[in-house]
Amino acid sequence: MLYLLWMIVNICLSLYFIFICFKATKLIRERLGLFATLIFVFALFSFVCIPPEEDKSEVNKNTWSYESSQNNDSIPYHSNRYETILLTKNLMFDINLRVSYYKDIYTNEVIPLLATTGVNGVFGGYEWKPENISIAKRNDRSFEYYVSGTIKMSLLKVSLVHQNKIYAGIIEL
Repeated sequence: MLYLLWMIVNICLSLYFIFICFKATKLIRERLGLFATLIFVFALFSFVCIPPEEDKSEVNKNTWSYESSQNNDSIPYHSNRYETILLTKNLMFDINLRVSYYKDIYTNEVIPLLATTGVNGVFGGYEWKPENISIAKRNDRSFEYYVSGTIKMSLLKVSLVHQNKIYAGIIEL
């Protein structure tokens, strides 16, 4: 429910900001002229449309992958299976852990290859940022998983609240 209210507040403030921008544009046009209005609108769009800087090193932190002990291991080239675990479910969105694994046909050993998290649903005014994902073997088909991350709640693109989340459990592959 908190996430729904947060999204509604974000939408209302965004609409109010747009209303203020239209009023400011009209006022600038009346006081300073058309050329100043065009410069203001161009500058406003340039600030609004700037994509966030994406750190390429962050991508590797958001996944867990199998480390082969042999250099010529061909496991990644076999057919993979996927298992999805629901980490959290609320009114607005779900956070899932997706584990890709391989089952050796000769030894019946299950080897997890890759684990990632994802979000399904409406995600307005907040962002899921995974920080650590790990998978550890318990027995033949049972693995322990650990996922930590942060839900960043922002108001008009200004980050205000950070909620640290930790999910741990057992998955049968």
